[in-house]
Amino acid sequence: GYIAGATVPLEESSARYQMWKAENHMVMSWLLNSITNEMGENIMYHQTAKEIWDATRETYSNNDNPSAIFEIKRVLHDLRQGEMTITDYFNALIRYWQHL
Repeated sequence: GYIAGATVPLEESSARYQMWKAENHMVMSWLLNSITNEMGENIMYHQTAKEIWDATRETYSNNDNPSAIFEIKRVLHDLRQGEMTITDYFNALIRYWQHL
């Protein structure tokens, strides 16, 4: 709802405005308390949970960042099992694949 945008801001004159505002602030608090202080300083002035979520996704997501995708692919290409157990090697591969 609040992050995906399904729950939209209400007009202050709406009977449910105070409930929406309290719930929105609760979600904003969860988001801000789950990130580092340095990250929070850049996004704490947004007015809604969705704005915070969108700003964080835009800033830190790798999906539309060609240089980050290239770096992950380079690491995957160069990754070797070496001294790692097969489980550790597989987990490392999975971790990088999930970033793509």
